[in-house]
Amino acid sequence: MVVDDATVLIDKQMQFEAWYGTEESVVQPVLSLSHLWEFTPGAIFDTANEGDLQNLFGELKYIPTDLEFDGFSYGWTGALVFDTGGGVERYYTYIPFTKYVLNKTSKLHLNIGLKGADNATGDWEDRFTTGFRADFDITNRFEVLSEVFAYNFDDVGFQAGLRVKIVPDLLDLDLTYGQGFEDGTDYPGFNVGIAFRPNRVW
Repeated sequence: MVVDDATVLIDKQMQFEAWYGTEESVVQPVLSLSHLWEFTPGAIFDTANEGDLQNLFGELKYIPTDLEFDGFSYGWTGALVFDTGGGVERYYTYIPFTKYVLNKTSKLHLNIGLKGADNATGDWEDRFTTGFRADFDITNRFEVLSEVFAYNFDDVGFQAGLRVKIVPDLLDLDLTYGQGFEDGTDYPGFNVGIAFRPNRVW
């Protein structure tokens, strides 16, 4: 999903996350640095154009709050995105917020931040990013995902789909589709994703 949640893995946990999409595909292991911090390295492939490696990135997330205890959480996320030559091509940073609703059966997420890209002239173009997402549990194994997101408050897109908890708290499968509203952009397109997170790995 484009809109992130304000949670981190438990201490010393690792999650393997990957998804295949009609526009781009991503492979990213998520590493718990502590109960407050997690680090995510990853690779992005341009599946809309022969599946070539497009970017590498490193993301850091800090969540000082406890969703389970407080019923809400917030924090900070930031990342650098590199081209295949090692140059910084993009960055993003945002504040994620998550809140339990409906007796903790479902969650709402809000992101507010900035996204920047190095354009063809060598100058940086920065845009505000906003997003709202809702995850509604249907049963203990099925969850409906839906989100809207915008850049500079006018370039708006959506994504929606289903999360299947194949093995609850261990293995999830996401099936989603999204696109832009105004200019007809295909991103995010169709996506099939998995998330595998065993208990503590060290």
